[in-house]
Amino acid sequence: MKLLKRTTAIVLSFLMVFSVTSIFPDEFFPKVFAASTDRSKASANEEVYESGDYTYTLVDEYTHVSIKSYKGSDTEIVIPDKLDGKEVTVIGNSVFSGNKNITSVKLGKYVTNINNRAFFDCQALESVTFGESVKAIGSYAFYNDYKLSEAIFPDALETIGDRAFAYDKALKKV
Repeated sequence: MKLLKRTTAIVLSFLMVFSVTSIFPDEFFPKVFAASTDRSKASANEEVYESGDYTYTLVDEYTHVSIKSYKGSDTEIVIPDKLDGKEVTVIGNSVFSGNKNITSVKLGKYVTNINNRAFFDCQALESVTFGESVKAIGSYAFYNDYKLSEAIFPDALETIGDRAFAYDKALKKV
């Protein structure tokens, strides 16, 4: 008798839990589940914002931003100094990775970090103009950008990650 009551209670509990989902609008649950499983753009506590061709997250007490993706088609990229009034300080992981159209990049004056693989395999990239604030270039940041011919680093630069400029065959001046 106890086993029958316990089994019935479990079955009824499941039915109650799953029947609750039917009283909410259909679009409620897909948004909740999609937001909780999509980790490609931001961690669980980060909100992703959009401004022009960029998506970004807030960092440093919400006064600075980290660019997370780029959806534009420009060949000459100028990283803005600010997005929505906040200083752009980080180029996130793999933001431009694999972009075959970019020929030049000019970083904004507030950019301090170029994260891992930010410009990985940008095979048309020929020139990069670093801002004076760049302190760190991540691993594989400019890996396999084989047309990149010159990299002049700012005085503020402290670290260059592993293989950041590997396979950049045209690189003549550093």
